[in-house]
Amino acid sequence: MKNFTMLFLICIATAFFSNHILGQTNGRNVNQVYYDGGRFAENTSGQWIEYAANNNQFKFSETGRDDWSVYMYDASRDISIQLDLYLNKIFIYWDRPERSALYDITKASSKNERMKITKLSKEYKKCASENGIVFFQNKVDVAYGANGKYVFRKGVKGSVKFNNATFGDPIPGVVKSGYFKRIPKKKAAKGKS
Repeated sequence: MKNFTMLFLICIATAFFSNHILGQTNGRNVNQVYYDGGRFAENTSGQWIEYAANNNQFKFSETGRDDWSVYMYDASRDISIQLDLYLNKIFIYWDRPERSALYDITKASSKNERMKITKLSKEYKKCASENGIVFFQNKVDVAYGANGKYVFRKGVKGSVKFNNATFGDPIPGVVKSGYFKRIPKKKAAKGKS
């Protein structure tokens, strides 16, 4: 009986811990990282913008992710950045291989915070299976998920990879798909005659 009780307690603790971690912002699902006076924000799939304290903006291309970090590169300045959510530090790799701490992370938000539980409107059309990549010539709204649980992004243009790394996982353990809907063009205002 003691073995059964111990096994039961371990299973409950594991389930609680797993659900707690899955709900947290981490390197796989983060989309905004704040530091004192500025922030890094994911703009489109694989592209980030730093909004610096002096109102400057710098563009970065994402080069990778792991459980705790996002790695990015600014080709115009030959700068690599690591957003390390485990150590709560933003590191810079400049002209040497070792990293230097640049800022402390004060706050981070995840893609999962944008998840909505809703049915897709009829305007959304399936465009990809899970892990599929689609190139959009014009801006569109996209959704990723299944069974009434979706993550939405508005005004996306270019290549989009429909996977958990890009959107977060809105419904774990279920095969998901990518969807898009066209953004209606605004009608030009008629001039007075």
